[in-house]
Amino acid sequence: MMGGNTGMNGMVYVRGNRNDYDNWANMGNHGWDYDSIFHYFLKSENFKGTLLSPADGAHHSTGGPVSVESRRTITAVTPTMIEVAAELGYPIVDGTGPEQIGMAPLYTTTRDGVRASASENFLRPIIHKPNLRVTAKAFVTKVLFDKKKRAVGVEYDFKGKRRVVLARKEVILSAGALNTPKLLMLSGVGPPQHLTEMGIPVVAPVEGVGGNLMDHANIYLTWRVRKGTSTSLWDLVSPKTILDYLKNRRGLLSDTIGLECNLFVNIGGGEPSWSDMQLSIASLSYAIDRGLLLVPAVDMKPEIYNNLYEEFFNDETLTINPCLLRPKSRGSVRLASSNPFDNPVADINYFDHPDDMKLMIKGVRLAIKIGNTEAVKRNMGAEFQTKLLSPCKHHGADTDEYWECFIRYTVQSIWHYAGTAKMAPKKDPMGVVSERLRVRGVHGLRVVDASIMPLVATSNTMAPTYMIAEKASDMIKQDWGYPT
Repeated sequence: MMGGNTGMNGMVYVRGNRNDYDNWANMGNHGWDYDSIFHYFLKSENFKGTLLSPADGAHHSTGGPVSVESRRTITAVTPTMIEVAAELGYPIVDGTGPEQIGMAPLYTTTRDGVRASASENFLRPIIHKPNLRVTAKAFVTKVLFDKKKRAVGVEYDFKGKRRVVLARKEVILSAGALNTPKLLMLSGVGPPQHLTEMGIPVVAPVEGVGGNLMDHANIYLTWRVRKGTSTSLWDLVSPKTILDYLKNRRGLLSDTIGLECNLFVNIGGGEPSWSDMQLSIASLSYAIDRGLLLVPAVDMKPEIYNNLYEEFFNDETLTINPCLLRPKSRGSVRLASSNPFDNPVADINYFDHPDDMKLMIKGVRLAIKIGNTEAVKRNMGAEFQTKLLSPCKHHGADTDEYWECFIRYTVQSIWHYAGTAKMAPKKDPMGVVSERLRVRGVHGLRVVDASIMPLVATSNTMAPTYMIAEKASDMIKQDWGYPT
């Protein structure tokens, strides 16, 4: 679809932590520190939400293409979580600000209650300009290089025919953290041994292509709550809800469904202002549709789903999902074959590093602590899931061994893939692009997407990727002598 993941994601607008970008710079990527990139967040933003305090206005701007709003509807969850923050000693924060630790009400990329995707924000306003051509359903198969290893264009399939488009200046590759390394490898740029095994001539031996894969591992914990305090299936599909949305663009369908706020915390030590765990809090759970649509969407095994959610089929629920923000484990993306129409093979490799599991168990225990607060019990009558997960129950309830087993059976991707074309200085053998996002070993080729992140940002990845694109557009203009 047009707009990529922004056409189907949760629309959560969070920028990450100041320490993320300062750390990118400290790794040798000059110009990517927080003070240098902050204005690119502002450049793209058109903030129409409610500020938590007047001081937060300095962290937002208006007039950019990306519409950012506050949630238009709330259940009992958001005010309850404000009380939870006070009970547990967390501040209420603007999740897009420089100080991130605390409870953050949600901002979303919506425009007057309608999803505002990348294509709606950036492409639709200029779609009729003569210097832009968008070819839908064109499947790029590889980047073309001349004898001097300069990218001169791309080959693509359109309506079953091989076609070529040439570039006079350079090629920009923005296929995402799974398909960008796939295209680089299909084009002969990547780990030489793997390319040889796939029968692909090596144009440039770049070992790091497809390595360094990161994602934010995510699990879901569920509570039964008092009727009328969260979101039921009837709330979502009732004629009143549908009419309210169609006529007024208001109601539950005008928001990211269910998700209401995030708690950012540091529970693993180190720099206390640098979050390592995000707990997202939602007014519904996977039980809401009895597995009809959600289970196939996340590829959950039916027996695991029933074990977890059958007891909630007739209830309203609260979900708190711990999300590991700074994983130490690394996965990889490799080619399945030299056929460009075959999907790449992604090994996300969750919890390969033992510290990741230790931190995730701490996140589970913090989530349970939140669910057991007086505010949640008083306002929502919350009761934690009672049925143990069958493959893990032999470990005993609430032991570290049980939670490790539970996490391994139920972990899900939150689709924040990053890092597979790592931005790094020349001394890093796993680097793929320079600080100006030029691909190693070749000329005239740049990568602009989440794959360049040397470490995944401690947030949803949409806003950081917009920032990367804004900075890249300036660098491209600078390199070709255009004003910025």
